[in-house]
Amino acid sequence: DSGLLSLTFVDDYGDGDVYLTRLFCADGYLRQSFASAEMEFSTDMGDTLCEAASFVPELSGNLLTATVTTLDGKSHVVNVSLRAGGITE
Repeated sequence: DSGLLSLTFVDDYGDGDVYLTRLFCADGYLRQSFASAEMEFSTDMGDTLCEAASFVPELSGNLLTATVTTLDGKSHVVNVSLRAGGITE
């Protein structure tokens, strides 16, 4: 366990085609990856979104809270009320 926190969206296109969209922080950047669920995950995957010191997603019931802390220590928080099915922690 690397201790890496990620927010992962699962897209099931049927016939066993499952893809994962992950948001995570690695090497000083908030990153996004989109890859087959069969691929081994690596923090080198995906696109750089912005500089960030940390990314902490938290799910409490149907409330998703995502906190991004910038390199200068400022925290930015987004709260989203989830209505779709299939929500898991």
